[in-house]
Amino acid sequence: MRISQITFLFSCLFITSCKLSLPTDNEMIQHFTLHEAAFNKIQNVISQRTYGCYYPPYRTDTLYGEDQLSIKKLSQEDRQLLDSLLLEINCERIFYWNKERKKETGHDSTEIIISIPYFMYGLSIGGTTKEFLYAPNLKQECQSIENSQMDLNELYRRTDSDTTFYKLIKNNWYIKLEHDN
Repeated sequence: MRISQITFLFSCLFITSCKLSLPTDNEMIQHFTLHEAAFNKIQNVISQRTYGCYYPPYRTDTLYGEDQLSIKKLSQEDRQLLDSLLLEINCERIFYWNKERKKETGHDSTEIIISIPYFMYGLSIGGTTKEFLYAPNLKQECQSIENSQMDLNELYRRTDSDTTFYKLIKNNWYIKLEHDN
C-alpha cells in the first residue's frame, strides 16, 4: 500500500512539473526593459554582419571544418561581446537574416531580422517558442499584430492550430509566440 502511494505521489509531481509554463508578455517586457541596452548592442553588432545566420556556432571543433552557418568574419572582440550579452540577457542563441543574405537568395531587401529565443518547448517537428524579435519591417509584412492589452499566451491557448502572434515591445523589438503542432 505504501509503495503505491509513493508511486502515485511521484507520478503527480512529474505530471505537474511537465506542464507548459510560458513566460507572460509582461515578464518578457520587464526582462527586455531591464536589459534593453544589451539587446540594442546585439542588434548593432549583428546588423554589421554580411554572412551567417546564427551565433554562437553549433560546432566549435575544427575536425570537420568551420561552422559555415555561424557568423563569419566575426572578430574575437565581437565574439566576446556577444557571449557576454547573451549571458546578460539569459539567452543561448541569436538567429538573424540580413540584406546580404536576402540578395544571395534572390530577394533584394534592406531588411534585417534578429530572433533571440527566450522560451522553447517541444520537439524540432513541433512545439512552442516565445522569443524576442527585432524586425523593422514587420508592420508592413504582418497583417495582424495582436491587441497589446491581451497576453499572447491567452491567444495561444484559445487556438488548436499552428499559430504565430506578435506584440510590439519598443523600437522594432517584438515578442513573437509561435506554436506548431
